[in-house]
Amino acid sequence: MEVVSIETPQLGDRTYLVHDGEVGIVIDPQRDTDRVDKNS
Repeated sequence: MEVVSIETPQLGDRTYLVHDGEVGIVIDPQRDTDRVDKNS
């Protein structure tokens, strides 16, 4: 299992992607979901 942190410095927050290579869950996502797709 891997946890990927996606930082948004301008807003001072982070989104987390937890996945096992096949299934994932996004915690506290921003509105621009393209950022999550690029990091998976």
